[in-house]
Amino acid sequence: MKKVAVVYSSKSGTTKICAEYIAAQIVGSQLINLNEVIPDISAYDAVLIGSGIRMAKMYKPVKKFLAKNSQLLNSKKTILFLSNFYPETIDKTLEKNLPKNLVDQLDVVECGGLAPFTKVTDCAWLKSEEIDASLAKHGLI
Repeated sequence: MKKVAVVYSSKSGTTKICAEYIAAQIVGSQLINLNEVIPDISAYDAVLIGSGIRMAKMYKPVKKFLAKNSQLLNSKKTILFLSNFYPETIDKTLEKNLPKNLVDQLDVVECGGLAPFTKVTDCAWLKSEEIDASLAKHGLI
């Protein structure tokens, strides 16, 4: 069985919901909140990294994690999952926030999102079919 880490940073709660959904799909995965701990990922076969986006910026804990682990992530199956209400800003966000050596390495999954300052009341916005398709494509489910 592959060792899988699902790491994330969330402010409004949508990225946490995405991370929990993903972790629930992957048997035996470990869910790690980057706001609480920066993990050693050397023992993992695959790392899924989640962030919300505000004004074309990923959250600082995720940016720090990516910068610190960019070389190691190149040797692993790596998926970036983003919670974002404005899909048209994804490319700009990736260009501005990813270490250059990871730009072509990462598979990116858009999880959906809510408008800024909207209270999370349900998961109707979650793009579960797209998430599941990406996880299946990478042999994680």
